[in-house]
Amino acid sequence: MSSEVRYCSPQDDVTAVEALMQSAQVRRIPVCEEGGRLVGLVSLNDIARETAAEEGRPRASKGLAPADVAHTLAAICQPRALYAAP
Repeated sequence: MSSEVRYCSPQDDVTAVEALMQSAQVRRIPVCEEGGRLVGLVSLNDIARETAAEEGRPRASKGLAPADVAHTLAAICQPRALYAAP
């Protein structure tokens, strides 16, 4: 559990969601409407499956390359920085 919840909106681009996953080192991002109402969840698995379905076709405007997904997974799996004691 974390003290700061990272989330995206339904209008956010998949590349922005993936960047948020990388920076927060999480595999799932809640999707919230204005006002904080939860409306869904985006997982790295969702992005990977969509990317695999798009392989061999021209990249869709929302699409990512398989290398993008691999890079995100690598970033998520990096050891987190140790926090200094107060």
